[in-house]
Amino acid sequence: MIDYTKYTLEGASAFLIIIIAYKIYKMRCNTSSKCCGDNFEVDLHNDGARSEIVIQAPSRANSSQV
Repeated sequence: MIDYTKYTLEGASAFLIIIIAYKIYKMRCNTSSKCCGDNFEVDLHNDGARSEIVIQAPSRANSSQV
């Protein structure tokens, strides 16, 4: 007899790993680290997967009209 729970747990955990990897890929982060008595410094920057859509609020220049 085939144990389907084994395949279900493997599939669910593989899906979870893929989701976590995607979230880490899209995450925006900046980090810096110093070690060896401040002789070695690393600065890392990741913009993440940002969209090119820019949303701007409408201008309020004519707000004096009632």
